[in-house]
Amino acid sequence: MSYTLNPQSFDKSAAIEIFRNNRRARISSFLSLESAIQIQQTVMSIPVYHQACFVDGQSQLINPTKFAELELSQRQEFIKKIYAQAAQGTGFWYGRYEPNGEVLESVQKIKNWLESDEMLSLMREVSGYGELTRITMQLTRYNPGDFLTRHNDLVSAENRKIAYVLNLAPKWHPDWGGLLQFYQPNGTPIESWSPDFNSFGIFDVSLPHSVTSVAQFSPASRYTISGWYHS
Repeated sequence: MSYTLNPQSFDKSAAIEIFRNNRRARISSFLSLESAIQIQQTVMSIPVYHQACFVDGQSQLINPTKFAELELSQRQEFIKKIYAQAAQGTGFWYGRYEPNGEVLESVQKIKNWLESDEMLSLMREVSGYGELTRITMQLTRYNPGDFLTRHNDLVSAENRKIAYVLNLAPKWHPDWGGLLQFYQPNGTPIESWSPDFNSFGIFDVSLPHSVTSVAQFSPASRYTISGWYHS
């Protein structure tokens, strides 16, 4: 079974107009409820999310089991270093699914759908980028305290054109944080997207954005599927 869009909520003409004016667009209730729940069950059943972070000038993926085995003082020092860098505007700390060997069939099914002719054609129409040919994809989990500082997604060697995010956390409250925040080039915030369940957003990779820290009092984790459409 393939995943299906929700025809009652998707107005392609409106999405095209919004993207043309803002270089970003978000669609609520993007998938049929059955499809959205199936994908949600996949991301929430992943056995291990490694902790993605930027420390000592490089990106790292931390095995949570190995990290828990470190002395408390070592873990505290590591986190302190990450926070110090984030305070200067550089860094991230969140869970990322990293396949170890063979990719789960359920995960591959999601990637195949996002890279299907139907989705590639839709993304070309909405964004106006007619040369989109492939995607990259990651599954993410933001626990309380996790964050991603302000940046853009321009990587010329990868020919990224638009970023996408499918939100899968149930019943998210904006007070819990985890907002996809957009900025003017000078750093002034201009728009925030709450990670509402089954909302799908796309934006030009040149736009500065961040994921605000998930509040320590949040009772839930922020689950998404995100990545890029490439030419």
